[in-house]
Amino acid sequence: LMVRLALTRTRMRAKVRNRAVYSFMGLGILAFWSVPFDPLTGLYDELNAGVEMFFISGITTVTAAVWTVMYNADLLLRALTAVAGRAGRLRPVLVTAVAYPMSAKFRTGLTLAMFALVIFTLIVISILTEAFTTAVADADAVTAGWDIEGTVNVNTPIRDMRRAIDEHPDLLLEDFQAIGGFTMIPVEALQPDAENQRWRTYVVRAADDAFLRATEGRLKLIAGGYGETDEELWHALLEDPTLAVVDSLVVPSRSGFGNSEVPFQMEGVFYEDETMSPIDLEVREPRTGQTVRVKVVGVLDRLTDGFGNFGLGMFVSRGQLEEAAPFPIPTTTYRFKVAEGVDAARAARSIEAAFQEHGMETEVLAELLEDSAAANRAFNYLFTGYMGLGLLVGIAALGVVSLRAVVERRQQIGVLRSIGYRRRMVQLSFLLESSFIFLLGVGIGVGLGTVIAYNIVDDIRDNVESIRFSIPWVRIGVIVAVAYLFSLATTYMPARQASRIYPAEALRYE
Repeated sequence: LMVRLALTRTRMRAKVRNRAVYSFMGLGILAFWSVPFDPLTGLYDELNAGVEMFFISGITTVTAAVWTVMYNADLLLRALTAVAGRAGRLRPVLVTAVAYPMSAKFRTGLTLAMFALVIFTLIVISILTEAFTTAVADADAVTAGWDIEGTVNVNTPIRDMRRAIDEHPDLLLEDFQAIGGFTMIPVEALQPDAENQRWRTYVVRAADDAFLRATEGRLKLIAGGYGETDEELWHALLEDPTLAVVDSLVVPSRSGFGNSEVPFQMEGVFYEDETMSPIDLEVREPRTGQTVRVKVVGVLDRLTDGFGNFGLGMFVSRGQLEEAAPFPIPTTTYRFKVAEGVDAARAARSIEAAFQEHGMETEVLAELLEDSAAANRAFNYLFTGYMGLGLLVGIAALGVVSLRAVVERRQQIGVLRSIGYRRRMVQLSFLLESSFIFLLGVGIGVGLGTVIAYNIVDDIRDNVESIRFSIPWVRIGVIVAVAYLFSLATTYMPARQASRIYPAEALRYE
């Protein structure tokens, strides 16, 4: 605005001056909010923000885009006129259809913003749903290579699972490539050198040696001196019972992703770091009050355990914890890797039937992963459906506006008919008018929604490396096609009514 004030002292025409200044405002805001946040850190150092910034950026970019389009409406009209000049008879219809909404910029701008915001939201949700679906598609990464999980009653544990399977007449030990187990123990945790010196609830997964040998859990961070690969670190836990590997939910993220999901949060390390130093933790058994010290030397990848859906807590060797517990720690959770050619679902049913007296309940982890992904997709589809319903209501409102426009523009329609416009031309003009507003809103919503969704996926990729940006063209095409056909349907009756007005009757109307 100060630049606009300075330009008033020049010989620049007011129309050109306003166009330059207001277009600069819209394009500048649009560019600032459309670029990823990473390039801005070099200018503003560390930016502290959460997911709410993406909502703000969406509203801001749509507003800036509509602002820019409305202040350059005459240029858009000229461009369409030049394109329609090659269409012969279509030119007067198209020019009339575009000129009227551009003459009422405020009303057209609000309608355009409404369509653009709804389409924008639908596009972002569709792309993010597709991205997270592909992120958890790698079942081996989520399940750490295990095929079946079985849980038994703590009061009727199985002392030796391999021996029990070997001795059971309905089971074959050769069907299982690996068998391991752990016990989830609720504890309290404290980081001695942290600023927050309060005991917080946490969970320890006390794993047996067979589990630590066979697990393929991927690690995001490994402390120096404890191995270069995931296998080396898991082997280190076998040799030293004081070492621990924590899940990703207790390690804070610089972007705030998942920082409040569990009460206990570690300090001195971030999930985005490339390296980490060993961190000492104190773990207290709440019933006895006995405390043991463990050294955290690794952090699980976020994808492992399915963002906490397949388990929560730190992994330690059970040796040290058995000394702190008031009673021997029984194994309550078993993981099985089936041999090649063995059906996991059939093996799970056989295990559950064989150890029914122990309260055995089994689940195929791949099926559990698919059920979890299906539930997330169902929620997103439900949300998308409600947004789509809102879009259809907005389109119906556009039909009401079109019906009102027939009454308001009776004299204009009469003039058009008297200078040679036929009924079909008047009807087509109204249809093109609503199509112009809708398609322009769709273009803004799809374009900006794709850009913002890419920025979200790019930001999340720092925490979830397997996530990939993917555009579901079929779903987006269906959304746009259904909405456009509905917009034509709601505008058809007002357009047909307008085309049936006689010129003499319209010219007498006041």
